[in-house]
Amino acid sequence: MAYVGGEYRILVRETLWYMGATSGFACEDGIIEVQARFASAVSGLYGLIFGITDDWDHYLFAVSNNQRYSLLKATGGDWVFLVPWTTSSHLNAGQAINHLRVERNGAQIKLYANGHYLTSANDSSYSGILRVGLAAISGDFANVDARFDNFRVWPLGAFGGAATPARFSRRLETNGWQ
Repeated sequence: MAYVGGEYRILVRETLWYMGATSGFACEDGIIEVQARFASAVSGLYGLIFGITDDWDHYLFAVSNNQRYSLLKATGGDWVFLVPWTTSSHLNAGQAINHLRVERNGAQIKLYANGHYLTSANDSSYSGILRVGLAAISGDFANVDARFDNFRVWPLGAFGGAATPARFSRRLETNGWQ
């Protein structure tokens, strides 16, 4: 995990591996957004993570390079689908940039891509003032290279210059997550 060419890079070198990073910033209800892309043609996933507990239970808004997305909940090392893998023409394929956005208001979680509403889910497993961040995941292929830029966190109801976004700035202490 490092800055490369002005973007935050998460490079997953091994197969079947998950890497998450957080700036340490925490919020309860709000809007989390980032511009993300793959820097190579290697298949994998990237996304936004939020509701991160001290045990690293959390939610993951995951996007693939073939226009698919999902919302998952990590709980005790297991994954639960809140939104199954879904194809959307609103997602850009391959190495193109996707602007991802999560709106969290209590138990309601809304997902957006490139300015378009995708879906919503309800879950209140991880609530309160919890950390947010970024993730990259490899599947059957190693060297998944995900790049992130313009990571922002906004309080609900604040738009434009009404709030100062938090910038992603430091590496995660993994606490057993690699």
